[in-house]
Amino acid sequence: KRKKQSDASDILTVTFILTEMALIYWGEQNYKVALEIYQFLVGQYEKSFIKPVFHILDWGMSMGNYGMALEELGYFEKAIGVCRKRIQQTLFAGKGGSLHTSLMVEACILEAQKDVKCKKYFKQDLDLLRLYKMQTNYKLMESYVKTNKIFD
Repeated sequence: KRKKQSDASDILTVTFILTEMALIYWGEQNYKVALEIYQFLVGQYEKSFIKPVFHILDWGMSMGNYGMALEELGYFEKAIGVCRKRIQQTLFAGKGGSLHTSLMVEACILEAQKDVKCKKYFKQDLDLLRLYKMQTNYKLMESYVKTNKIFD
């Protein structure tokens, strides 16, 4: 029993260290290495015999970081796929409040592509933020939408 607990703890430690490394590489503008680390982390979760719903916080953080990194580097279609996968799993786990990041990334991608569907995603994100009483994020998103005249 102790061995299994130790293994689980080791996995969490490795995941934490890799996530921190990716953030450091990203901060140093070594985007390729950061993206490879995020891709590796997501791949490890996908290979796991444990479904993402059972480690939703770590999996969700890895997917969110990976999706945002893909979006910032211009890999829009892949980023949308990552966001949609995260949304499905998050809803399955009953964690609707954390959908904000995925909706925001997808909205920003569609906006960058000049796709009018971005309005739908910005609206859904604002509705979700209001529903979950995430006032700070709501105000930031509302300001962004007004500044960029999304609904005009």
